[in-house]
Amino acid sequence: MHIWGSSPVSLALLVWLCALIPGRGTEAAPPGAAVFDFAGPVNAQGIPAPWELKVKSGKAQVAIVEDTQTKALHLPCREASFAVEQATNAEVQRAPVLTWLWKAVRLPPRGDVRSGKTDDQALQLLLAFDGKKVLSYVWGTQAPVGTVVDDSIGWPVNVTLKVLVVQSGEADVGRWVTMTRNVVDDYRRFFQEEPGPLKGIRVQSNCQHTDAEAEGYMGPIHLSAGSSTQ
Repeated sequence: MHIWGSSPVSLALLVWLCALIPGRGTEAAPPGAAVFDFAGPVNAQGIPAPWELKVKSGKAQVAIVEDTQTKALHLPCREASFAVEQATNAEVQRAPVLTWLWKAVRLPPRGDVRSGKTDDQALQLLLAFDGKKVLSYVWGTQAPVGTVVDDSIGWPVNVTLKVLVVQSGEADVGRWVTMTRNVVDDYRRFFQEEPGPLKGIRVQSNCQHTDAEAEGYMGPIHLSAGSSTQ
């Protein structure tokens, strides 16, 4: 666990979690598929509704591009840390399969989630659940697939954050890759309980710890009742 001062979890993320997750008992959204895409109207920052831009350090360079016959989020990162996020109220128990499309163009060379001093990655997808529980899926540079890191933060915020490397290294750089996870299974594995509603989703890029450059794209993100092959 990293101490608060050196943790890759930004204060903005903590504020986000506290705002999104009021506690147990929140009424869940009706069951069914949920789509988190980038096709909404774009604001002056270049961010499509209902996403919002959050910058931890450096300068965010975010754009919407047409790729793979859909709109994708382009995240070039230069010695910075930033994210786009949105609130939701999706019932993952009825739609547990998370599918997303991403493409890394450049990985931070020394990025490694296993140390706070090198915890940089071109692409990171975070899911915030009711009860201040967070799952983070990352495309790592050095840490192998299957690496798990506990980046939880204790009192006074009490956020439990589990980071899982689901893709690693240069083999698929420059290519669109479809990822699939059963988030209910992952949640049970890491938190030993049943998940409540999904309250927020965040796409993030980090390259400030190693003073590096990174670049990636994120396509549409889906929750469905389909089968998972993870």
